[in-house]
Amino acid sequence: MKKIAAVVLLGIITWAGSAAAQTRSDLMYCGSTQRTGASLYSGLTPLNEINSCAPDGNTQALLVTRSGTVTGNGAAWLAYLNAGGIIITEYSISASVYNEIYGTSYVNGSGQGNCQDNTMPAVKINPGNPFWVANPIPVTAPNEEGCGFDLSTLVSGEAQVTALGGWIGGAISFAYRPTVPAS
Repeated sequence: MKKIAAVVLLGIITWAGSAAAQTRSDLMYCGSTQRTGASLYSGLTPLNEINSCAPDGNTQALLVTRSGTVTGNGAAWLAYLNAGGIIITEYSISASVYNEIYGTSYVNGSGQGNCQDNTMPAVKINPGNPFWVANPIPVTAPNEEGCGFDLSTLVSGEAQVTALGGWIGGAISFAYRPTVPAS
């Protein structure tokens, strides 16, 4: 996947397309995961893998896992995003992370998917979006898709959030919110 600067809610991305993010050397995990960088990205120079919830100027992306600490990180995460950072959320934590960063109160939608741990959706929404143009990744077969909670309420409630993908049947699994990077 090509680099982006965003909040990705896997759920959500916040995306700024920052050139600064391309020189960052760390992939940060907030919470535990059994995945390694090699299974999360390809086509990039290998990244240092760090366990922390406090991204800095060397952090290419912050993956907030379902066990990540969300409370109290909103202001620091927003500053990181505005500096061109990327936050990616896992499975059940998207609404909580979004709420912490933007001061909203969305709840998770209904559970969806087959829990096969694939991040790419079965359906591309807005296939002409610059994200999909820059990242022509094929969709995942419906029987091999990941699982999570429907983001439709969050997407419909936030004009700045763009749906990128979902499950067969119309629920949204993948979306982003652009950030405005500092000049």
